Amino acid sequence: MGLKVAAQEADQAVLDIVAPALAAEGAETVLAPLDQPVGENWDLIVCEGAVVSAPEAWGAALRPGGRMVVVERRSAVGKAALYVKGREGLSRRELFDSAPAMLAALTPAPTFAL
Repeated sequence: MGLKVAAQEADQAVLDIVAPALAAEGAETVLAPLDQPVGENWDLIVCEGAVVSAPEAWGAALRPGGRMVVVERRSAVGKAALYVKGREGLSRRELFDSAPAMLAALTPAPTFAL
């Protein structure tokens, strides 16, 4: 199909386990913080874990017309959301309920406010 696939991981131990299988299928693997996507002008970004909200850097890494699918979760159940990058920015549409594990690297520290 002529696709270029890249898997980005922030944990070297995880990358050591999955990289050989991904490489065998032609996918590139990258070690980098998850909130800093490697590359630009992506057609599609898929996040397999949940985040509180999609990082702005992910949307910025999309090409115009590019799509991003992410589960945004602020409680026990989150919402899968589809973002599409247009000329005016990102549009967002909720798809379905979902509850994957939260990505620890992108989970904000708890805060307290009165």
